[in-house]
Amino acid sequence: MPLTHQDLLNWATEVHIERAGLHIVAGWDIPANHKAMLVEVGIPRCDLVDRAAYQPGTAPALTPLNGPALYRLTVADQDSTTAPGLSFGAQPGTGAVYCMLNAEEAWFTNSSIPLWLQSLHLYGERANHCDLLIDPDTHDEEAVRAELQRLADDIKELDPPAFAGYLGFIWPEYLDRWLY
Repeated sequence: MPLTHQDLLNWATEVHIERAGLHIVAGWDIPANHKAMLVEVGIPRCDLVDRAAYQPGTAPALTPLNGPALYRLTVADQDSTTAPGLSFGAQPGTGAVYCMLNAEEAWFTNSSIPLWLQSLHLYGERANHCDLLIDPDTHDEEAVRAELQRLADDIKELDPPAFAGYLGFIWPEYLDRWLY
């Protein structure tokens, strides 16, 4: 079943979902259904995403040294009092999503914008509604690890290439380091 804006509203309020204007993404070289997801569903804010920052123009704005240029989807709030989120971008042509760890290095995140948004939805629902993940310090570490493994398994089932390795793949790295 495709992800909808209402699905995101169930765990993120309207103020925490940022939709793209069609005029912003119309000239991007990504599949039409990816553009539709950004316009109709939007990007949720969560601890991985500080805010959407859809780049204007048709030329990709992010240029990592280790991969293709990317259309900017989000930016991390470097002045955050808590850990800043991550910056994400989409690859022209395929719409594959990469996480910018710094100004030079991009790590593979998901095979497409729709799969990235669905992965964020799975993550956000668990992070906001599962007591083991809301307050992991009050639970047995093995129980928390088991829940994180279930989350990883669900994202992997949704998008197997997101877990095709460890180094250079943001989901396995992020979920593995959750407790540290």
